Amino acid sequence: MDATKLAWVESPGSGTMEAQDVPAIVKAAKAKGCLVGCDNTWATPLLFKPLAHGADFACEALTKYAGGHSDLLLGSITVADIGLRQRLKELLRGYGVGVSPDECQLALRGIETMAQRVAPMGRVSEDFAKRLAHSPAVETVLHPALPSCSGHEIWQRDMGRSSGVFSIVLKPVSEEALEAALTALKIFAIGAS
Repeated sequence: MDATKLAWVESPGSGTMEAQDVPAIVKAAKAKGCLVGCDNTWATPLLFKPLAHGADFACEALTKYAGGHSDLLLGSITVADIGLRQRLKELLRGYGVGVSPDECQLALRGIETMAQRVAPMGRVSEDFAKRLAHSPAVETVLHPALPSCSGHEIWQRDMGRSSGVFSIVLKPVSEEALEAALTALKIFAIGAS
């Protein structure tokens, strides 16, 4: 770990949805002189604040909850240290990374309503996850709000509320049953505002 410069976490983890003990990871990484970055897209700053828990970077896909209207492709990097911010700014400028005023306006528009969208989305995802847990086709529901999900206690301690994404593991079926199920699927359009 002596050569390690950055520890990266995503809590909950994409797909697997396990909540990670970010403060403990930060403590261990800092003891070794590592920076800590956190992908906070799932939680958004409304549910979890990585910088307040010691992370050096908080990154988010603003396309998702902050944008919220299916018309924005944008991400963010937030830091608490002004020196780190300056180094990032110079690096990104060197790569030619920039953001247009139109993208900023779309992100600001979405941020204004983000709390009103994320709260009901989280309640629906928790309710839907609990109902799917009883489905005969489902082997496991991976949602940090469920006690059966890895890191549930950490999720309760650090977040306590949900956003809209979770995963399911379906029970194994025969190849013929899988083919029939996939063939029966219908394509639907996204209803963007």
